[in-house]
Amino acid sequence: MIHQNITFHSLPHKEDGVFDIESDCDDNHQEPVLEIIDILELVSHHQTDLEKVHKRDFYAITWFENAGGVIIVNGIPVSLQDKTLYFISPNHSVSFSDPKSLRGYSIVFSEHLFYHINSEAIIPLHVELFLMFGHLVINDEKMEYEVKRYIAQLCKIQNNDEFDIRIRYTFMQAIATSLICTIYGSKEFSTLVKSKRIANNHAYDVFVLFLSAVEHNFMKGLTIQKYASLVGVSRRTLENFIVECVHSTPQQIINNRIVVEIKRLLLSTDYKLSYIAQIMGMDPSNLSKFFKKNVGVSPIDFREAQGKTEN
Repeated sequence: MIHQNITFHSLPHKEDGVFDIESDCDDNHQEPVLEIIDILELVSHHQTDLEKVHKRDFYAITWFENAGGVIIVNGIPVSLQDKTLYFISPNHSVSFSDPKSLRGYSIVFSEHLFYHINSEAIIPLHVELFLMFGHLVINDEKMEYEVKRYIAQLCKIQNNDEFDIRIRYTFMQAIATSLICTIYGSKEFSTLVKSKRIANNHAYDVFVLFLSAVEHNFMKGLTIQKYASLVGVSRRTLENFIVECVHSTPQQIINNRIVVEIKRLLLSTDYKLSYIAQIMGMDPSNLSKFFKKNVGVSPIDFREAQGKTEN
């Protein structure tokens, strides 16, 4: 079973702050989404679509047993490798240079799945897996076996028509959350995290919270002071911690995320610049100046360089 469209229907995101477990589990929200897709089947139906830049409205954890070519996420190319897990966030644009070479499975899910994970682990897990690293090469045979075992279980449950839809989701949810926690606790991922961690654990924890807050609020024009309040520190402490962790500033991180979103809209839609500016809450001339200052070229030149033209 596969979706008929590459661009899935999106679920609402929290309007302020980082993850809020209670409010985001509200019954008013849409039904949760969880599906496992055979990439070979997906390519047979959607090869041309996969080669084009397309938007993902759900999270995806993709296991590539065999892979070739390049995956381009938000305009950034990454060489695909065999036996690698890739983590894609909602509202990010993706394309593949050689879909025909891909073999594996993609687990597609809505944000609801995170609410069934230990609440203290949600934010670091989400940020480190999906925002900081994006992929994980599996070299350990035992870990590879575990990944394949969970995938096989998900396929078996999804294809079992004897189960009621809600029971099927409950079983798949338990398996998928176990897989995510296994990945997060793996030796490979721990090694990756240690390479980024600094001696000041508190600074790193605040940095992770800040990245999560930015992901949920970057289009709202929040001040640095407001972000500092959201993560529970003073503005000066936040600025010092960000410099300590990544030798950057809070404003630059926010600007980078805004640039990524503008690039996504330029590449994955045919929207006019004026409409993109409206979506971003910016005046068109200010958006152009902002983009050129941060990217080095105008939005129109950037779009044309990628083979797209302004309608």
